[in-house]
Amino acid sequence: MLADLGRFAPWVNDRAEPDQFHLKVVSETDENLQIKIFDVLGQLIQKKVNVTFDNDITFGSDLAKGVYLLEVSQGLSTKVMRIGKSE
Repeated sequence: MLADLGRFAPWVNDRAEPDQFHLKVVSETDENLQIKIFDVLGQLIQKKVNVTFDNDITFGSDLAKGVYLLEVSQGLSTKVMRIGKSE
């Protein structure tokens, strides 16, 4: 479990393609991820569990235009980011 306390740095590239996002994760472990997407009111829109760790995870093509909160978890590490979709 010590790997959970190490480096965990997810970030989103929303400029690569206008209709979807690219989630990139740097981590000291290759443990599967959990991804949750919430609208600005806090309603859970999507939940993906046991997402295989990869350096480029594509998502969001089915999301409507708007602002969302993206929660990415791996083991004991969690990061929440604000993302926006314009198309």
